[in-house]
Amino acid sequence: GSFLISGGTLIAAGSAGMVQAPSSSSSQYSAYVRFSSTKSAGNILHLETNAGDPLFTFELSKSTAGVVMSMAEFSKGTTYKLYSGGTTSGDETGGLYASDDYSGGSVSATFSLNNKVTSTTGN
Repeated sequence: GSFLISGGTLIAAGSAGMVQAPSSSSSQYSAYVRFSSTKSAGNILHLETNAGDPLFTFELSKSTAGVVMSMAEFSKGTTYKLYSGGTTSGDETGGLYASDDYSGGSVSATFSLNNKVTSTTGN
């Protein structure tokens, strides 16, 4: 099957074969990062623009082989960096942190949104 996304924020993490990216017919840009090695529960993912503007910090609740992200802030041609590991603090709801207080991770993937759905592999 497929699904369309036209607004809001989506951060979906899952095991191998379980993660599905939104349809390229969606009105909002999306990215799918497949990890070369599984990320364990408790691992922190942090996304920011190449200019260093933070978009989200998220703690994985289970082992994860890939993550799909979509948000209104995504724009065509912009480059993003997805960090893995590190630490964060602040209020957390469903794994999503309200604070942009993040440090200590390493870049897992860098991607540019040139299509409605961009797929890449990260480490």
